[in-house]
Amino acid sequence: MKVQAAGLVGNDAPNTLADIEIVIKNLLGSAASLIGLAIFVMLVVGAFQYITSGADQKAVEKSRTVFTFALMGAAAVIVLWLVFVFLKQFTGIDLLQFKICITDNCQ
Repeated sequence: MKVQAAGLVGNDAPNTLADIEIVIKNLLGSAASLIGLAIFVMLVVGAFQYITSGADQKAVEKSRTVFTFALMGAAAVIVLWLVFVFLKQFTGIDLLQFKICITDNCQ
């Protein structure tokens, strides 16, 4: 009896090493979306905490901390992207494209 996994990339053929590239691209795309969503949620939570803090200084400081961390996370993501673009321009290495080279004639 021969057991094969169903194709992860949309066909019924068995998965190959090249299919890992597609799976990792999908995971990285999902991670990027989740990071953006997390930053947005942190900004909304910080705004809600600030609005509902009233005159309580501890609550105001807590909301400012949430804002600070959200903005630091957004800045870190932007700086990382700019570093990747810089490396692509000056070295030719494209870190924003994930590619596995398994043959001799890869580009």
